[in-house]
Parts: sequence; structure tokens; C-alpha cells
Amino acid sequence: MEEIARISPGWIVPLLRPGWDERYGRKVETARLLGRTNASAAKLTEQIGADGQGLLDTVDADPAAAWINDLPQVKILRILWDQHYQHTPAGRLRYKDAGELPVAAQRIHSPYDADARYSTKGEDTEWVGSKAHLSESCDDQELPDLVTDVHTTPSTDPDVVATTPIQDKLIAPGAWPRVST
Repeated sequence: MEEIARISPGWIVPLLRPGWDERYGRKVETARLLGRTNASAAKLTEQIGADGQGLLDTVDADPAAAWINDLPQVKILRILWDQHYQHTPAGRLRYKDAGELPVAAQRIHSPYDADARYSTKGEDTEWVGSKAHLSESCDDQELPDLVTDVHTTPSTDPDVVATTPIQDKLIAPGAWPRVST
């Protein structure tokens, strides 16, 4: 909506319904559902689905609005709705169960970062985003260690995938990884 509103505010204003600002006045993330009862979370999920589908249906119904389909955020919205919602035979929109969703490496988790992926590490750590692998200097005990390189990977990639590219970057300028004995 924000992308459409920046380009064509007159097109989007008639779509705004009561409560829209309360639901979308700030980023819509899974964290907004935390702490809600199952019924409350389900109601919000259903409302978000209806709002998004209503926007997509309005775009599809207006030949003059075909240009909206080319906007990056609208493309992401369509993918998100295809991944997370399904039309029932009765014509209702249903939020898919976790087992029906694409695997984490293929699923968009945030409309604000289409490359962010859900991942876990161990039993207690989970996040949506990517992984950052830091290299630091460690030559002199008297001097502070400095970050010398940041290598990012999708959060769903195992850490070992980053080892060779990181070592190759260190070898190139002659900053060979040291082996402790």
C-alpha cells in the first residue's frame, strides 16, 4: 500500500476502511501476533488476509491499474498471499496450516525484506533474517580485535557453507587463517 500511495495516493484512498490505520500504521510482522489468544490471532490473520486480497482483487478488476502489478511490493504481496492463504470451495480465504506452507528457504517471511528467511539454531534461538559471519583480527594480545570482514548468507544455509568463501577472502590479501596449536 505504501508504494502505491507514494505513486498514486488518489487511487489508494478509496480502499481505506475503518481500522486500517490501527492494523497497518506500523510494520506488520509476526511479532504483532505474539501474546494474543488463538482466537484474537486468528481474527487478525483473517482480517489481514481479507485486506490484502481485497487490494489485489481491486488491482485485478481495474484495467487502468495494471501498472500496479509491476511494483516490487505488490509482486511480493502476491507471492505472500499465494504462500500463506488459500481460497476455500466456499469462496472464503483461509490461512494455511504450517504443514501446507513452503519450506523456510523458499518462503517469504517479511514484506519488508523478501530475502529474509526463518531459521533456528539450537533449541533456543530462532529468527527471521540472514546470517552474518564476522572475521576479526587476533594477532596482538595488546591491541583490540577488529572486525576485518563481514560475510552474509541466507539464514537457512548451514554455517559450514560460509567457511571456504571466508577463508578465500582472507587468503587473497595475505591474511591467512591461523591454526592454533
